[in-house]
Amino acid sequence: MKKIILSTLLALSLNAEVSFKKHIAPILKQKCESCHGDQKKKGGYGVDTFTKFMKAGKSGIEAVVPKDPEDSYLYELLISDDEDDRMPQDDDPLSKEQIKLFKQWIAEGAKFDGESTEDKLITLLPPPVHPKPPKNYPTALPVFTSVFSPDGKKIYSAAYNEVLVWDLKGKLIDRIDGLPQTINAIVFSNDGQSIYVAGGAPGEYGEISRVNLKNKSRQNIAMCEDVVLDLKVSPDGSKLITGGADSNIRVFDLKSQKLLWRNKQHAHWVTGLAVTDYSFFEEQAKNQGLPDFLVYTEFEKKGGEHNRQIWKFADRTIIREANWQLEFSADKNIKLTDIRETGIGKTREVKETHFTGKELKQHQKVIAYLKQLDKTWGVQVDAQPFLLTSSFDKMVKVFNLKTGLLFTTYKGHSKVYGKVNGHFKVYSVVAQENSLLAWSAGGGRHIHGWNPVLIRDEDGTAGDMEERFAKEGSAIFLKHDFKKKNIFKINQEGELLWAVADDGSIKSFVIPQDGKFNPDQAAENFTAQLQDDYLMSVDIKNGNIITAGFNGTISQLSTKKKNAEFTVSGTIGQKGQMIEQCVDGNTASKWCFFHEDKEVVWQAKYNQPVSISSYLLASAGDVPDRDPRDWILEASNDGKNWTEIDRRSNQAKFEKRRMSQSYQLNQSSDEFMQFRFRFTKVNGANMFQLSLIELKESSSGQSFAAYPKKL
Repeated sequence: MKKIILSTLLALSLNAEVSFKKHIAPILKQKCESCHGDQKKKGGYGVDTFTKFMKAGKSGIEAVVPKDPEDSYLYELLISDDEDDRMPQDDDPLSKEQIKLFKQWIAEGAKFDGESTEDKLITLLPPPVHPKPPKNYPTALPVFTSVFSPDGKKIYSAAYNEVLVWDLKGKLIDRIDGLPQTINAIVFSNDGQSIYVAGGAPGEYGEISRVNLKNKSRQNIAMCEDVVLDLKVSPDGSKLITGGADSNIRVFDLKSQKLLWRNKQHAHWVTGLAVTDYSFFEEQAKNQGLPDFLVYTEFEKKGGEHNRQIWKFADRTIIREANWQLEFSADKNIKLTDIRETGIGKTREVKETHFTGKELKQHQKVIAYLKQLDKTWGVQVDAQPFLLTSSFDKMVKVFNLKTGLLFTTYKGHSKVYGKVNGHFKVYSVVAQENSLLAWSAGGGRHIHGWNPVLIRDEDGTAGDMEERFAKEGSAIFLKHDFKKKNIFKINQEGELLWAVADDGSIKSFVIPQDGKFNPDQAAENFTAQLQDDYLMSVDIKNGNIITAGFNGTISQLSTKKKNAEFTVSGTIGQKGQMIEQCVDGNTASKWCFFHEDKEVVWQAKYNQPVSISSYLLASAGDVPDRDPRDWILEASNDGKNWTEIDRRSNQAKFEKRRMSQSYQLNQSSDEFMQFRFRFTKVNGANMFQLSLIELKESSSGQSFAAYPKKL
């Protein structure tokens, strides 16, 4: 900080106007804020913002009188010879040059040249000069984020005052220093030529920087009041969005790097950001003079106006007028929906009738009208993406990305009523690609899926809040069984959601295409225990996944199928019910025989090593007493030495016939060439039977220390 002040003094010419931002704020930060800051205000006087600095303390005497230094109480205390009055106390007095700066600044009108008089001093100062990171790290530090390069061939990970660059085998290939102490987010520019880095020092400052990857030049974009926790580049590459522990959301124009807007509508830390890949616009349209096939709600009839809406994707459009909604692309009508709404809030009911394929022919007038509406109205409107922001205040807010105006708030993570309830911090939010859905997660037992427009429409009035909140509405709740409940980050690729949590594991969830779900049943279809501590981030590229951990490790997974083949052998079975019939994918057939109180063996030999994370057994079509009760699953590479990887005892009979049941391993197995089941008991009969046995291959991966001792 001393270097900053000295440099500003050297740069000041005798005739130049004194700047509060460049000349006064650095002195206040260094010499005054420790006694007159946000936490401690001697004499009731604060200097941590310009607004407080200009107000009188307990004395009631005006600290600064613009254009009159001699009548300004602050200036009087700065030049006082009385050590009991002179400021700063318990420190060396200001130099003559510094006092002259204050006098000149007051005489020139005590002008403020920052963005907001409510900003903390740290946001007004030049960016700090960061220390060089250690050549060798004596101990591992938490890795708060790691991301793939755009081509998927490198990994960029957060470190102490630097970003480390690795190849996919965990070999360090580059270091980029001069960055914030803690780095929480790294994103690439759309052209892949730069990275944007967000972080800071918790409780001290936040920083947003750009790094040119070709020459490693760094450019500070903004300083913030507290550490920045997340940042995103808009899909069109024109905007940079940040959020952090100062509860602010900031949106910058990337070309000029100027702040476009900011707000502080969250009551706590802003933990996650997402931008939709579609743009949205709506307005109220008059009912008069429109086709008779449009149907209005009772409220629209009384008001004489209805909602007209449009969603614009890169490859298709959704447009709605009153009850009719059409989804279409340039050369295809995809789906027409007749939406009938009644009531509002607790009484709101929605019935949808969908028309696709040949069914569209009976509504050609409606389709032609909506397409013409798109050509006349839709092309003119200023449709904008939604910005989604999650927070420790248990809310997810939805803003117009261009204007910053609040569109709606998703309150599903803080509910007293309904089947899925509780009050939970929200750590992460994603906008599902090529979809209207958003997904959010944090504490609790569920990942929430919701449509911003629908949840806005489902909101009622404060008077019906209790009954309205008891209704689940359109939200989707995917249950998980992470041991410690807190999901720190979610991401999406294709039909899968991936989540990492504070128990060191990663899980994937199939996104329900029909909107159907069971909030009482765990929905994950894959689990891997990657580390023994918090996993802080998850990134996906071309079927590969990386996660960053609190224990200083980066873990990798591959979701690409190996296309492994296997042959099955073991206890043969009887005619028409042989062992091969439990691997034919058909629950109508079965493997069945008299077990004669002997162990039943099923063995699979693969053509290449595989790892499994779970398996499936399916009951046959009759006699529940033949269902297996006790069994052991083992693995081997040579068929001689076997390792136990799962054991089940006293398993109940299947609830239904031809029912499939999945069994999750505690963690994915190592890779083996052979696997075998040893079924030791059934549920009472003298025969054994199953209709299906399936081993579920896990994704392959590796981990490496992100802070090796010798770099």
